Order: sequence, then structure tokens, then C-alpha cells
Amino acid sequence: MTASFCLGIILAGRIPLGFWALFAAAGTLLFFSFFLLRPGRLSSATLLLFILLLGALSLKNAHTLPRGHVLEIAPYPSNKIYTVRGLVASPPKARGKYIFFIMKATGIGEGARIRDCRGSILVVFNGRRNFEYGDELFLRGNLSRMRPSNYLHNQGIYLMIRIKDDASAIKGGPGRSVNCLRHIIRFSDGLQEIILRQHADFSSGIVNAMVLGRKDFIPPGVYKLMIKTGTVHILVVSGFNVGIIAFISMLILKVIGLGRRIRILITVPVLILYCLITGSSTPVVRATVMGVTFLTANLILREPDIYNALCLAALFILALDPRQFFDVGFQLSFASVLAIICFSGFLKPRLGIATLKPKACARLAEAGMVSFCAWLGTSLPVGYYFRIFSPVTVLANIIIVPLATLITLGGLSVLFTAPLFPALSSCIAATDDLLVALLLAASSFLARIPYACLSF
Repeated sequence: MTASFCLGIILAGRIPLGFWALFAAAGTLLFFSFFLLRPGRLSSATLLLFILLLGALSLKNAHTLPRGHVLEIAPYPSNKIYTVRGLVASPPKARGKYIFFIMKATGIGEGARIRDCRGSILVVFNGRRNFEYGDELFLRGNLSRMRPSNYLHNQGIYLMIRIKDDASAIKGGPGRSVNCLRHIIRFSDGLQEIILRQHADFSSGIVNAMVLGRKDFIPPGVYKLMIKTGTVHILVVSGFNVGIIAFISMLILKVIGLGRRIRILITVPVLILYCLITGSSTPVVRATVMGVTFLTANLILREPDIYNALCLAALFILALDPRQFFDVGFQLSFASVLAIICFSGFLKPRLGIATLKPKACARLAEAGMVSFCAWLGTSLPVGYYFRIFSPVTVLANIIIVPLATLITLGGLSVLFTAPLFPALSSCIAATDDLLVALLLAASSFLARIPYACLSF
């Protein structure tokens, strides 16, 4: 089903049919499959063809502007000053002297008269005002089109407004129906402050990225270093973090004395909350959906299947936004996990890793095999998008990933101990700082190896 849906997304630009024609064809196929055919191969093929058309429909719908879209009301941005009313739809991020955030526009006009509208706009604000998710704003500034090649353009954000000073931004009250997510973002900000306060300046940004998915304080040089060694994935919250949260939650609830079903029913919302706290990026959504799938399977006494869990995660993300299929992060996240699942099952018994003695050697060999499998799965897309090839990646992951694991555990421990045991939290943070220094030193050494990273 997921493969058919993805194929429909790929073929959406090549199918010479409009939205409503595809909708009629999909509806006919669905009726034909369920009511006119007996269960069998032909019925299954018809249903898969329906899902293919559904994938094409979803992408065409994502690229279709609704009535009253801001791009239709202001189709030719120029030097005119526009007044835009809307809600802050993403946590504002500071970069230098500018603040960036996405606004969900609800009205736009050139003067006092504001017309209702829909759509999202990138706001570039040059001022000292503080905004929060969900704030209602009235902005005055110049509108300009995003470049077609821009990442946000592919996410349905076509316009950008520049605000030159504080006087051009009037803040209203908080918008409706955003209080829950607003509190979650505030809670995430509080956790970030704990990490920034407890850790040294050079390590706090890296720990923040590993634990909370907040990349605002990572030095640019660290990104370049991790890209060269093929270990930039450690700066992203992913399945490892979700697994730790699930393990800690289940362990604490078991110590309390709760039954297995109650533990699972509580852990599922905890994983969803952690996904929201960390920004709901593609890797953490994938890991959360897979984790919830496995927990639900255990709840209903069914054997979980990792391939189905992975495909369900992909289908869930693409159903929400089919444009994610063309996102590099989506492709790398699923390619790496799929490669690990497929190649590890093939290589592990043939290499005799389980029979190695002592166990430390077996675990080291398994870590190298997993790193090699992930490198096989991502080397092609990395080479295509970034024009680099990193032969040192397998060795780098064997060294860097264990350090990153310890740093992540340390960062989570700091968050748990800081409110109750400040002295213990400071000791853990100091250990984390040492581990980050070792990680950066190892990455720097690996990047200097001849032919470690080849550009083409």
C-alpha cells in the first residue's frame, strides 16, 4: 500500500488528468474493487491502483491553492507596503539580528481595508520584539516571492514579508485553539534553558540538538565537520531517543507497580508528547509511529512486524503532507532504517557475528555492520544531493555513535535530575562536556584522514 501511494506521488506530475478527473477515477476503482469483484488477485490489484491514484490526488491537492489564498490576492509582489494579519505558526528562531517564523495569514490589504485570506508566509523580522507560537500579529512590510528552488516553496510557502522595525509589528492576543501546543513549546523552551545553563557553551548546542532537536545553538563549523565524516545524523532526534524515552517510561511505571496494559497506555501519550516537544521532525515522527505500532501490537497480543511498522510511518507522514516524499531528510531517514533492516538480516548470520568471542567483539562487529548497512542505504542519495562521498563514514560511526549515545543519555539525565538534585545534575553535565570534547576531537581527526571525504 505504501509503495503504491509513493508511486502515485512520483507519477502525479506525469498523469495528464486534473484533480476532479483523478477523483472520479479513484472513486470508481474503489467501488469496483469492493462491490463488483470477488476477493482475489484482481481485487487486490484494483485496490492498489486506487491507492496509487490516491497518492497522485494527495500531491495534486497539496499543490492546489485554496480560494482566497494570499498568493492570489497579492499575485505580483512589488514595492507596495502590505498589511498582513495572522497567527505565528512556528516557534520564532533568531539568526543574527533577524527573527524568522512562519505566519498563518488570515487577512491582507494595502491600506486600512484588509481582506480575508488563507496561506502561510515567511516573516523576516528585524527588531527586538518577542513573539510566541499562536500570537496574533498585524505586520506591515514588503512582500516578495520565494524562489521556486527554495525549501519552503516546496512546503507550500510562496511569499516572504520583511519587517524593518518594531513599529511595523502590532501584537494582539493569543489565537484560539493553540493553547495546548503553546504550552508544549514553552515547556520545551524551559528544558532547553536547563541544558544551556548546566552545560558549557561549546557543548550546550550539541546536547540540545541530540536531546531536544533544537539546532539554534550549534556552531556552523560542527555541521561541516559532521557532514564530512557522514555523522550529521547524530544531531537529529531519532529512533534511539524515542526508544530511551519508551524504556524509561515503562521502567518507572513498572517500578510503581502498574500492569503491562496500563504501562503501554501511558507510554504511548508520553512518546507523542516527546515527539511534539522535539519539533515533530521526520525522523522523530517516523520513530514515534513505529514505537506506537510496536506497543499497540504488544497491547493486543500480536507479533509486531518491523517492515509494516516502517511502511505505516511513511504512509502516515505522506498522508499528512505528500510533499515530504521529495524532502532530503525524509528520504535519508527512511533509506537508512530500511537498509539496516534489510542488509543486517542478510549479513549477520553469514558473517557469524553472534558466534564471536568475547561478547564485546561481537557487539563491536555488529555496530560496524549496522554502520556499514546505513552507509550503503544513504550513500547514493547523499552523493546525489550533496555531491560528496565519505569512505570514512563506517569507521566514524563506530567511534562517534557510542559517544553520541552517552551524550544523549547524559543530556536526558540532566533534565531529570536538575529540578531535584542540582549538584548531581552539574556532575553529569560536566561529564557530558568531556564527552562532547572527545566527540569533536574524534570527528576532527577522522575528517583529516586522506580521502576521508571526496567532493565531485
